[in-house]
Amino acid sequence: MIEKILYVIYYLFIKIKLLMAVVSEIIFHRDDGNTIKLPVKIFFREESEMSNIEKKALELCYDEVLDIGAGTGIHSLILQRNG
Repeated sequence: MIEKILYVIYYLFIKIKLLMAVVSEIIFHRDDGNTIKLPVKIFFREESEMSNIEKKALELCYDEVLDIGAGTGIHSLILQRNG
């Protein structure tokens, strides 16, 4: 069972890496008419790659945290990993 789970995780990791190689940026068209371009890699960052304000926000989190689904979930994954 563990082997299957590890295989799925590895498979998804490879797919994400391939996607990042093909798609270098995502374009968001906002309701106000503005367009924002963001690199795909920004959604797959480690804590060491985050801005100072993001690091400070993560530092200030304690006890239970509710992820409201307004982003990619990278902050929740870091909080989960850090306990």
